[in-house]
Amino acid sequence: VSRGTPSLAPLVTWDHTDNWFTEFSGIIKMMTEEKSELSAVVDDSSEEFKLWSEHVVENEVILPLAQLLSYPWKIIIDTKGLDSKQEAIQMEDVVVTGRIPVKSSKESVEVSLFRGSHHFEVYQESEGGQLL
Repeated sequence: VSRGTPSLAPLVTWDHTDNWFTEFSGIIKMMTEEKSELSAVVDDSSEEFKLWSEHVVENEVILPLAQLLSYPWKIIIDTKGLDSKQEAIQMEDVVVTGRIPVKSSKESVEVSLFRGSHHFEVYQESEGGQLL
């Protein structure tokens, strides 16, 4: 289009009084929702910890991967209002980049679930934000 061609913009108007919803608007809403977070405290005096206390790698007590994967599962079950005894969630392409050691009496493990993509991160604040 050459520079001398008149613009069509002033000739086109749009009536914004009607609101048309499509499936795409639901997808946009889902993608823009904030992430869900869970903060789990690992207490070495709990019954649950006694099960993990023998999970030692290189002389270090670490949280088992099965336990760490249960945290995003719990977020999904809670946010969708599902029954934890009847629902199964399949996790694919899980990448493990480290391990979370349990060094003190109460360790905090942070879990972030990004609802739009369903990707999740598990990290430990006391380890400088170590990402699993």
